[in-house]
Amino acid sequence: MASSDRRAARTLRVLVAAPIDERREYAWALFDGDGRRVETGRSAPAAWPAAAGREAVVGADAVRMVALALPPLPRARLHAAATFALEERLASAPEDALVAIREANERGGVIAIVTARELGRSLIDAGFSRAVGEPELAQRVEGWRWCEGEDGGFVRTQDGAAFSVGAAPAPSLPPELTMALAHATREQRAPAAVVVDAAADPASLQRWTTETGIRFVAGTPWQWHAQSLDAYRLATDILSAVDERSSRPAAKSPPMLAVAATIVVFAMVLHALAGLGTWIWQRTELSRAERELVTIARQAGAENVDGANAAATLATLHAGARHRAGRDAPIDAMPVFARAAPALAALPAGTLRTATWSGGAWTLELGTLDDNALEHLVVRTRSAGLAPLHARTANGVRLRLSPAP
Repeated sequence: MASSDRRAARTLRVLVAAPIDERREYAWALFDGDGRRVETGRSAPAAWPAAAGREAVVGADAVRMVALALPPLPRARLHAAATFALEERLASAPEDALVAIREANERGGVIAIVTARELGRSLIDAGFSRAVGEPELAQRVEGWRWCEGEDGGFVRTQDGAAFSVGAAPAPSLPPELTMALAHATREQRAPAAVVVDAAADPASLQRWTTETGIRFVAGTPWQWHAQSLDAYRLATDILSAVDERSSRPAAKSPPMLAVAATIVVFAMVLHALAGLGTWIWQRTELSRAERELVTIARQAGAENVDGANAAATLATLHAGARHRAGRDAPIDAMPVFARAAPALAALPAGTLRTATWSGGAWTLELGTLDDNALEHLVVRTRSAGLAPLHARTANGVRLRLSPAP
């Protein structure tokens, strides 16, 4: 009977990076009631093995983990405070992002785990009861941990944050990792070591150590489905952040009586008046903010500045100051392209034809892409903190990438 119970308690875990598509194949792993992996495979949803529960593992290229320092707060206020602190770092509108929070320490530090709300709702609709971020399954080490999986890689830093990296041709390091290490070194917070959970020979480890000045040590090649039961059990459930009310279909309103209709019309008029008042207030606040930006820009030495160009002028002044200090700026060409590199590396060879930098954005001419590949590219670039705009052309796709506001 006990053996039968364990079979009935099987859990199916599936690696996902975009909303579920019945036509696509996904890597999956089946675990028995004791948490032991009993089978792995790759198939479309219709061919997934039966299990008592489904859990999603959100791939590293579709999830971000950001370390935030917050003052000590009650648990009830922690999520709102973390979401507010994270807002300017989001690559999409706040309402399009799904943010789950994990408390990192007793001093107010938290880890924000961010993915697309559309992905979360798709997982619920597909019968998943839980979802965890792939990078959170990698336990922290003394230093950074670079994991290279079957569908991309990621780096988990000592503070618990994580960022995705693309595959690099041997013997090179991924460009995202190289840039992150260089930046950490300039900021005097370089890791003591980088644990390499990927296939790497001793010669490569020594070469990377020499090139970066940071010790690279061998780990265990990464497999998301080979992590311990505790790693899955203790990982943050991303789906806990889904507002279930917004994901349910709205109930149909019953027929209204004449009196009820009158009340509704009256309420709508009040709402419209309130909305007009809010709009006037927001315009007033915007004008005040623009005047303050003009004042700050003029104090910084700018000329011919007005409300329309004050923000751009300040960004240019800020970039100039960082350049004089020997640092890169958010609006520089190479940092922007480096964010896009993992998403572009996943495209078929020869897809990227030309790349042109102008007006603070990259314009990329791409070859033919099907809808799934284009959607995946947009999701990955948004997750990297970029604002993608795309349009199909006669010869393929034109994609414009700029830093997200």
